[in-house]
Amino acid sequence: MMNRWLIYTRPDWPFNWFFNQYYENGTNPRYFTFQIVFNLLSQRKENPVIIETGSQWLEKGDGSSTTIFCEYISRYGGKLISIDINPNTIKTVKEWTSGYQADKEFIASDSVAYLEKYQGPVDLIYLDSFHYSMDDGPNLQERRLESQEHNLKEFKAIEKQLSPSTIILLDDNFLPGGGKPTLTKDYLEQKGYICLLDFHQSIWIKEI
Repeated sequence: MMNRWLIYTRPDWPFNWFFNQYYENGTNPRYFTFQIVFNLLSQRKENPVIIETGSQWLEKGDGSSTTIFCEYISRYGGKLISIDINPNTIKTVKEWTSGYQADKEFIASDSVAYLEKYQGPVDLIYLDSFHYSMDDGPNLQERRLESQEHNLKEFKAIEKQLSPSTIILLDDNFLPGGGKPTLTKDYLEQKGYICLLDFHQSIWIKEI
């Protein structure tokens, strides 16, 4: 297990908001990767632009990334762009995050189509759209491959906008069948990106 004392640099550590709300006695598999990402982000960029694909679908627990990002930028500055293909999800997540005084934009769109047209900066890209199937239904491998291919299409769509300091965070890693980012990780490795941690989420950067 990672040493939680070494991965956050702000003076409110270890009693910061993220530890208090999400550490869950070490049982939250996304805690460690989010903590590292926020540490990197705070060192690399003031007022960062965060883009996530696949908006929050639960008010708490798994899928609460939009709330986490909103709290981060409400405390430290920046902007969140959250994209989801389901307008109902966008409507709900707006309600859940309405209490945060943060610069946030919610986009009801196919993520690949939006990212292909996006022209602004990206300091953190979080790819988590397109459900990765875990059931025993028919054509399971085909459905998983479709999710993996979509993840790679998202990255390729936004890659032209990434700077050397952009942080790449991929969700639903280490799942049966390789998880959502399998093809994206192969592509990143071929392109010379650096993997900082391969856990339940996978963190990549272009340059140290």
